[in-house]
Amino acid sequence: MLLLGSKLVGTNVLSLQTGRPIGVTAQPIINPANLKIIAYYVESPLVKQKSENILRVDEVREFSSMGMIIDSIDDLVAEEDVIKIKQLLQLNFSLIGHKVVTKKGKKIGKVTDYSLDSGSFAIQQLIVSKPLISSFNIPEVTVHRSQIVEINNEKIIIKDDKAPVKERASATAAAQNVANFVNPFRKEEALEPTEAKAK
Repeated sequence: MLLLGSKLVGTNVLSLQTGRPIGVTAQPIINPANLKIIAYYVESPLVKQKSENILRVDEVREFSSMGMIIDSIDDLVAEEDVIKIKQLLQLNFSLIGHKVVTKKGKKIGKVTDYSLDSGSFAIQQLIVSKPLISSFNIPEVTVHRSQIVEINNEKIIIKDDKAPVKERASATAAAQNVANFVNPFRKEEALEPTEAKAK
């Protein structure tokens, strides 16, 4: 299922142990090498230090209409606890605001959002706002991950195809299924396969 990345920021993080929210998601931690989200910072009143409020996506059992479901607050880790996370944070990479250009140097715009696969947390499409001068007809376009050639500190370089981008409507339509999550807090039977897997 494709979801808009912006919809997952400010999402409740719920604990199966307590049956209630423990916080909300904040900034994602993205690996620019493969465009995958590996973790989210979590704003929680239960843990004061931001550096200790990291939720790895591997710990997310399921999505529901109420938010991300994890086992307990003990699933949150500190920046220093996971070497891979520490290395990515040192890159200081932020996908939002990154410039998008073609190999020939044509400016496409800047990344304002993205869609991702809810199963793998792999970013599938970039939503790019076009420069003001060229945005009268189509202010936003989407770029599929397969069109990306390179990502560096300054820009994202895509192929020089005849039609390298599509109207944003395609990403929006795909992301409208966000409300179709199974809610294990209201359907006890939905928890059974997950619990069996954990054992």
